[in-house]
Amino acid sequence: VVVAGDFNIAPEDRDVYDMAAFEGATHVSQPERDALAHVNAFGMEDTYRRFHDEAGLYSWWDYRNGSFHKGHGMRIDLLLATKSVAERSVSSEVDRNARKGEKPSDHAPVLLTVGPR
Repeated sequence: VVVAGDFNIAPEDRDVYDMAAFEGATHVSQPERDALAHVNAFGMEDTYRRFHDEAGLYSWWDYRNGSFHKGHGMRIDLLLATKSVAERSVSSEVDRNARKGEKPSDHAPVLLTVGPR
């Protein structure tokens, strides 16, 4: 099973370009993160983090102030998978090129490649 989408929750501080800028805001509150942890407790794994451990990797950028070009984003689009799917995962990437179009979404697609059983 894979649960995917715009969760509007940055799972960890490293998933936000500047935690101080989001102090007291949505997307990073403890109740939101606790709710996501509750979902993960059902045996779900953040598949993107299986392949990418570093900070500064985002799937969303505000349209204002050139946030995309400044790297001021958040990772709030997640692909959560059960253990059997996560273990067969081959790669996971954010397609930043999709965000560079003339009238793009403020989100970039997050991709997951899963190998055969």
